[in-house]
Amino acid sequence: MKFGTTLILVLSLIVSGAFGFAWIQRTISKKAKELSELNLKLAILESEQKSVSGLKKFLEEKKTDKDKLDKVFLSDEKIVEFIEELEKLSGAENVEIKIQSALVSEKQKENPVFNFELRGNFENIFRVMALMENLPYQLEIDEAGLTKEGKDKKWKGQFRIKILSFITSL
Repeated sequence: MKFGTTLILVLSLIVSGAFGFAWIQRTISKKAKELSELNLKLAILESEQKSVSGLKKFLEEKKTDKDKLDKVFLSDEKIVEFIEELEKLSGAENVEIKIQSALVSEKQKENPVFNFELRGNFENIFRVMALMENLPYQLEIDEAGLTKEGKDKKWKGQFRIKILSFITSL
């Protein structure tokens, strides 16, 4: 009897071990499958993150390009800034500026035209005009005239410039 009980006990341990081993193997297999799925999801997320990072970098570069273009093209929203820049240039050279007219077409059929007068000594007026050529906008001087005023080395310049790099707001 002792032998029969021991045999039953050993057989039950073997069967229990086999079931336990099968259960552990199935659990490991499930966890391996879950891990594989998670690794796939992680790879997809990393790929998407790289795409998003690349897109952000691309957009930043394009924003920089857009900012550069915005500096070259004068929009109708920046007309006042342009006039202030003319006044700043003139003031820096000790030249008096008087904007006589600013003609801006609403339908962009014609480029904006500015008529203005400069007063000061000849060298300073000439320097202001040279500095205007260095503005980031494409300008065309349509008319220019200089006349000497009296005997005190003061000159008066009448100018008409056209902004060629102009866009209207959308």
